[in-house]
Amino acid sequence: MARNMAVKTSYVLKGLTNDQSWALLKRLSFGEDKIIWQSLVGQKIAEKCGGVPLAIRSMGSMLQTITEEDEDEHATYKVNSF
Repeated sequence: MARNMAVKTSYVLKGLTNDQSWALLKRLSFGEDKIIWQSLVGQKIAEKCGGVPLAIRSMGSMLQTITEEDEDEHATYKVNSF
């Protein structure tokens, strides 16, 4: 692509580390009042985003929409699935 556009210099961007990804996701989606399981789930989500900031921002936006009722339903489902 760069050759077709006659670009002389290209830049290779590095992704975020897992810690940086988690910090960004936490800042974008989880408030301080969220429960502990989201920390574990959130770290897995951040890892799955592969260090791509746009993917993390997208997931953060989606996670902001989770309500307390959704959390209660999830917890009830987990308890009943055992």
